[in-house]
Formats: sequence, C-alpha cells, structure tokens
Amino acid sequence: LVPVLSKAMLIAGSLYMLWIGFSLLRSTIEVRSVGAAARRSSSTIFLQGLLTCILNPKAWLFVLAVFPQFMKPEYGPIGLQALVMGTMTVTVQMVVYGALALAAGKSREALTGHPAATVLVGRAAGALLMAAAAFALWEVFRPARFRSRQAGVSAPRSRSAHAPARRAPRASTGRRDPAGR
Repeated sequence: LVPVLSKAMLIAGSLYMLWIGFSLLRSTIEVRSVGAAARRSSSTIFLQGLLTCILNPKAWLFVLAVFPQFMKPEYGPIGLQALVMGTMTVTVQMVVYGALALAAGKSREALTGHPAATVLVGRAAGALLMAAAAFALWEVFRPARFRSRQAGVSAPRSRSAHAPARRAPRASTGRRDPAGR
C-alpha cells in the first residue's frame, strides 16, 4: 500500500508543482513598495527566534540522529564533545542565516526599485519548479532499463566464444610437495 500511495502522492505533488510553476511563468508580479513593518525591540525579535529554534522538532531530531555518531568516550568527556559540536553548529548557523538576512535586506531594495527584476525572479522560480516537477515525474515513469543501471545491477554477460576458458581447480591429492606447499 505504501509504494502505491507514495507514487500517487509524488505524481499529485509534481502536477501541483507544474501548475504553480506555469502560473509563475505567466505572471507579471511587481513589488512597487513594501510598507514599513511595526517596530519591535531587538530583544523581542531575538526571543521570538530563540523560541522558534527551541520548539522546532526537526532541530532536535537532527541533533539526536547526527551528534551521537561523532561523540565517542575515547575522544574525551562526552559533555565537552557536545559543547564543541553545539558551538560549531551555532556558529555555522549564525553565519549562514546572517548572510541570508543581509541578502534579504539588499534584495528587498533591489526588487522594490526594479519591478522588471521582480517579474524575472518570479519567472525563474516558475521555471525551476517546473524542472523539479518534470524530474520527479521522470523518476516515477522512467523506463526499467534506466533503473537497473542506476541501482548498480547489470545484466549478466555472456562469455564470448573467444574468451579463454576458466581452469577448474586441481583436486588435492593430500600430498605435499617437497617445498611444504
């Protein structure tokens, strides 16, 4: 039942992505201006982000699935290892999400100042969605000959008439030769 449902869901999701992508390709969305957001204090913004991270079950599942593989008693105290890995994770996330925040701020200015750029971004997103949907549909309906190659299964080879015959192992007589072999 699960493989059948999986295939049906993949087809339905791909068709939906095709529809969204086609709609974006045809659209002429323009962002002329963005109204000012209500001002909030930095502590309120930080607290909201912290609560979002702490209450995110995917983050906890990631930590529980990945961290134990790298923490071993022979590497030192487990608590220290967890602290180092946690610090590394927080640092990388600060760099990545900080760069995304800066890029979002700059792109907001670029998109509101150039309506044609907004249309171009929307159409590029539509084309990407359509390409991803087409790839997903290809995975569902691709011919069997491509599946066996990808899975590393090859068809059995027939031996050529010109290939040398394999020698059968010699039967042991139970005697050893003078060299002790």
